[in-house]
Amino acid sequence: MRTVQNYFLLTLICLTGLLQAAPYNIGVIPKSTAMKFWEEVREGAKTAGEELDANVIWSGPRQENQSQAGYIKRMLKTELINAIVIAPSHQTELQLVLQDVINQNIKLVVIDSAINDVNYDSFIATDNYRAGTKAADFMAKFLGENSNVAVIRFRKGNASTEARETGFIHTLKNNVKVNIVFEDYLGPSTGSVYHEVIKLLNARHNIDGFFTPNEATTEGLLRAIYKIETTKVPVIIGFDSNEFLDEGLKKNMLKGLVVQQPFQMGYLGVKTAVSLLKGKKVKKKIFLPTKVITASDLIQKEQSINSQ
Repeated sequence: MRTVQNYFLLTLICLTGLLQAAPYNIGVIPKSTAMKFWEEVREGAKTAGEELDANVIWSGPRQENQSQAGYIKRMLKTELINAIVIAPSHQTELQLVLQDVINQNIKLVVIDSAINDVNYDSFIATDNYRAGTKAADFMAKFLGENSNVAVIRFRKGNASTEARETGFIHTLKNNVKVNIVFEDYLGPSTGSVYHEVIKLLNARHNIDGFFTPNEATTEGLLRAIYKIETTKVPVIIGFDSNEFLDEGLKKNMLKGLVVQQPFQMGYLGVKTAVSLLKGKKVKKKIFLPTKVITASDLIQKEQSINSQ
């Protein structure tokens, strides 16, 4: 037991020394550490830290349905954190602990997903509702009248995906004569979406199109489509990108992916935190644009890289 205690004491001493080595110590808490999207957010945050001489402490849950409260509390206990950059996994569950951040005069930058009733210093995210409308407009190009569409929702209370889902549904209902025959929460992981979509596809064979609002739901859906081996491939418009999803685009299993700017989100999160610590004025809200990519976009990108 003494050996274990000494190990944790040594770890704390090392961490304290690391935190004190840079002028600013900034904690960055993602929704998840398991997906490519968050890996790119991390790269952006770390790059900004290196450029601005800030120490970035990256720490968060593996899955998006796991609480972030403990990560925030542990950062507060060090008494050395100057700012926290967080992507809240729920729009109400972290209000009390984030109020503690504000009460301790620690700068608070919220990225990716909104949180209600918290007076953060700055908010940096995709315009998620607009991104949902963009996905609906793109899907409409491939569907005829009275087509049947399924919306795979991610998780209740996740502000970013709910805004995308809402934007998609509103646009499709108002502008296109199609039927939304299914919309339900099948997250919060690739695995849960995979299993639930298989049940859905076995029960319903008349779905012409699917919309998925993030990386986990898109990957889970595509894996289920591969498993079912259906001869009818629905029109799938998903969100975010990774190697598996890119291959799905190339194989024409996905018609399009709405891609965000995760690197820039992480970079601007840390950069904004440093600006706040230096007493500079920052924008209260910053929205990053999205674009829909297709197989041809990936092929052109590969050709451009190969020609260099």
